[in-house]
Amino acid sequence: MPRPNLSGTIQKKDVHEKGGGKFKAKYMAWAKIAQLLNDKAPEWTYCLETDGGNPVWKAPNGTGYLQGYFRNDDGTCTSLFPFSIMNNHNQAIEYESIGAREITDSHRRSLCAASAFFFSLGFELWADEEITDEKIDIVPESQLKQPAKPSKDETIEKIMVLLNSKKKDDEAKKWVEEKAKLYKVTGSGSKLKQMSDIHLQELLRELNNA
Repeated sequence: MPRPNLSGTIQKKDVHEKGGGKFKAKYMAWAKIAQLLNDKAPEWTYCLETDGGNPVWKAPNGTGYLQGYFRNDDGTCTSLFPFSIMNNHNQAIEYESIGAREITDSHRRSLCAASAFFFSLGFELWADEEITDEKIDIVPESQLKQPAKPSKDETIEKIMVLLNSKKKDDEAKKWVEEKAKLYKVTGSGSKLKQMSDIHLQELLRELNNA
């Protein structure tokens, strides 16, 4: 299955800064990266390849690293993504000194790096490119297409169809006269045509619910 390209997904509000001066750095919380992956690429899961059951691999110089990869629900996988297990000074840690905390911290960091490598998610941070907020075109409410309002004659026609299907002729005539009296319709001719649109809609709702 082709991998999604998630470049441009992160926004300014997702990015934080730490340090100052030449040590100033931008970063994103690993939990935000995970949330974006779950939202934009839910079929991909981040995994660690183990060395005989051990998630830590030993480098030739005696330091340790992880081998991460993404697995798709259809069974396909990306290539392995090596990630050095480092201390707070970005220095590789000796294999024998690596504990649970170093493994879990590096797992989260490798998730972020691998997301940029395979899906371009957050690549802007690694490439030091400007992050812009997504532009949303807002259409004024007055320009939104409104559904056509049925004409008075169309409403009356619907009422007549329902009356003919639910009441006998004399019952229908009596029902209309009672409603006309209720709405104070006293003129001669068709009582329904003399009623307001609001009254006609009330009659239509009553007949639909009968």
